[in-house]
Amino acid sequence: MEHIIKPFDEAINYRLRTIYLESLGAMVTYPGQQPRPRVRKHEAWRDIQPFGRHGWGPTKGVFANTTHPLDITATTNRKVWVWSDLHFGHKNIIRFSDRPFYSIPQMDEALIENFNKHVQPNDISIWVGDIAFYPDDVANQILHRCNGYKIQVIGNHDFSKKKLKKLHFNETHIVYNLTIDGTTVAFTHYPMDNLPSGWINIHGHVHKGKPDKAATNRHINVNCEFINYEPIGLDQLADMVDMMSKMPESSDKIAYDEYD
Repeated sequence: MEHIIKPFDEAINYRLRTIYLESLGAMVTYPGQQPRPRVRKHEAWRDIQPFGRHGWGPTKGVFANTTHPLDITATTNRKVWVWSDLHFGHKNIIRFSDRPFYSIPQMDEALIENFNKHVQPNDISIWVGDIAFYPDDVANQILHRCNGYKIQVIGNHDFSKKKLKKLHFNETHIVYNLTIDGTTVAFTHYPMDNLPSGWINIHGHVHKGKPDKAATNRHINVNCEFINYEPIGLDQLADMVDMMSKMPESSDKIAYDEYD
């Protein structure tokens, strides 16, 4: 099925960033706990400037070798791929999420191999947060082994002591957006609980082994654990967006409470 995809829009992203940060900083009360912000260190997210509005560079705590987001629709010979929550080097993730690997080195190599099996050197990929638990230099060695132009959407594990890790992505965003067949698609690491009517949220963060309380007909979870530890093509996601956009909006609210 052919889809009309419009590229990153700065005005949409500014609105998306505003409502996303409002959600992260909202006061919540979980059972047995005192009221607190949904994300305890949400101030660190607010301090990061929107991509393309004020410029980027190592002095702002961000690595990026572009000054404006790439128009991913500008060429027809570059495929776009999406995945999230790789957790390279995370020693507990295999047990926590029952991942089918016997060691961290085996998991790391399998993820790299699966990525490069699909993503060609001229392709584009969107990584929806929680990249690696290694020091930056080790994480960057992995990123340099992965093909193509890489766009990062920041996750909670992409910080180190409230500072954003300096990972070698071509672009780094708090949030990202595309428009698919007239539907605004918001890419965020955390599932959005305040998604504007008519929008669809592509997110990560929710892992296997936990009830997926973020599952509504407006949310698509691209955590690699749910997509066979391989990136999923944007064309396949566009089919899902098209189908979901034609459904009546569910009145269900996400009830996911593990934001930290």
